[in-house]
Amino acid sequence: MTSSISIILVQPEGEANIGQAARTMKNFGIRDLRLVQPKRLPSKTAYDWAVSARNILDHIQIYDSLDNAIADCTHTIALSRRLGSIRQQHLCIHDIPNWIAQRPQSKHLAFIFGTETDGLSNDDIAKADIIATIPTHTDLPSMNLAQSVAITCYEISKSHHLKFSEELTQNSKRSYNFESKENCQELFNQIKKFLFTLEYDNKPDNPLQKKIYHRLISMIGRAGVSRKDINMLIGLMSHIIKKTNL
Repeated sequence: MTSSISIILVQPEGEANIGQAARTMKNFGIRDLRLVQPKRLPSKTAYDWAVSARNILDHIQIYDSLDNAIADCTHTIALSRRLGSIRQQHLCIHDIPNWIAQRPQSKHLAFIFGTETDGLSNDDIAKADIIATIPTHTDLPSMNLAQSVAITCYEISKSHHLKFSEELTQNSKRSYNFESKENCQELFNQIKKFLFTLEYDNKPDNPLQKKIYHRLISMIGRAGVSRKDINMLIGLMSHIIKKTNL
């Protein structure tokens, strides 16, 4: 669905931000970058900042008005700290993934960003369906344009990469299986032998060996261990005993 997402920069002033915006868009699979009345067209500076996303700049679309830039979009979201009109819905940027997920019928979404100096005008904001705000600290609430695009693209990606996340989780489970307590018994026995070899006292009034043993077993239980972990720990303890002639 990221192919139906457009990033629109209204009157961007610096080529570096245009290039960085293209790069971060490609990081999250978004490829449609539109400029409305840019101060200058992308040239070498923008391409240098874009790095491996130069192809996005190659296909950039230039518009003479925001109305024309959003003409083919089903929903439009303005990024701004301004509240805009009463009729508009206001969301935190973190709510955008759920907002998108609830509108599967929306064929084309546009995210609109203003100038580096002044942001979006009230007229531009009025053309958006909702306003999304990136929460920032009051000491410096205004964000760099490219950084705002990066955060927005990341939030957009949350609604489109659930399958990737599920596959990643499944791969993790396949590659790292925790052993049962029964299968850890060999390790537990080796730990007990190791502590005994190190001559930890186990006095009735201070069963140190027993305390350390149970603390280690508890720690292993919380963390979980794989068969490779067990073999490594058993081998490590055996090697220490051998090297120190205990």
